[in-house]
Amino acid sequence: MPSINALIILLASLATGRPLLGLVLVVAFGIGMAVVLGGVGLGLVYATRWVEGSARVPSMARLAAWAPAIASVAILVLGAYLTGQAIAGTPTL
Repeated sequence: MPSINALIILLASLATGRPLLGLVLVVAFGIGMAVVLGGVGLGLVYATRWVEGSARVPSMARLAAWAPAIASVAILVLGAYLTGQAIAGTPTL
């Protein structure tokens, strides 16, 4: 996955004359990103299994049915808030 931060690290290390350090940092950055994304994926797999297993309880079944809509509304509200802050030029969160 391309990352602008990794590119900046690599270019800065090239500008300072230490390309090997930049390469090591970019590799470490990539490994860290892969570990985090893999952990999030595994967490989602186990969360899905947990929600499906607890769907036998009626209130959890209703929550599981509404979860995608609730999450999308939360993301929409947060996005609108951050967009408003960016337009107004005020600090976010």
